[in-house]
Amino acid sequence: MTILSDLAALDEDPFDSVLCVVAHPDDIEYGVAAAVTAWTGASKTGRYFLFTRGGAGVDTMDSVDAAPHARVARAALLSG
Repeated sequence: MTILSDLAALDEDPFDSVLCVVAHPDDIEYGVAAAVTAWTGASKTGRYFLFTRGGAGVDTMDSVDAAPHARVARAALLSG
């Protein structure tokens, strides 16, 4: 098992954009959001590719009704 302290720091100079590929919208929130926030704050471009609409995780509404809300939330996240 790799311990985080064993990993070398990422050299962020060679890239100016990043593509985050995830299965679910909340994978971004729990996985890479802090890194993407730091990168976009340093004038790098961040883009997300989602494999689902994100509606299935909302327990108070049908997934068809939840999908538009998930899109609005993602747009707000991307716009900062």
